[in-house]
Amino acid sequence: MVLESEELSLPDLLSEERTLLAKERTSLSYIRTGTALVAVGLGALKIFEMNKMVMVLAAIMLAIGFVMIIYHTMWDRRYIHRIHHFEKKIHKLSSGEEVTDESLINNR
Repeated sequence: MVLESEELSLPDLLSEERTLLAKERTSLSYIRTGTALVAVGLGALKIFEMNKMVMVLAAIMLAIGFVMIIYHTMWDRRYIHRIHHFEKKIHKLSSGEEVTDESLINNR
């Protein structure tokens, strides 16, 4: 991750933005997978209430799903402030202002 004190060129800034967005997509896919594990685990618990083996497997799926959701939600929050930083820069681009390497560095 680039430190705030470093000067960035526009390609470096855009590269970091792509990296952060890729990390967010990865985190959201883990959250989606965790949610699916929780849903399947709850369904298996409800359908196979009498089978002890299935109940144990469903409980394991629930635990893994909840851990995935909690961990990746916390992990994703670390990058949200950086993504908002880049959204401000994109807004400048869409508002018609001329954006140069110098203006991006000076307007952090």
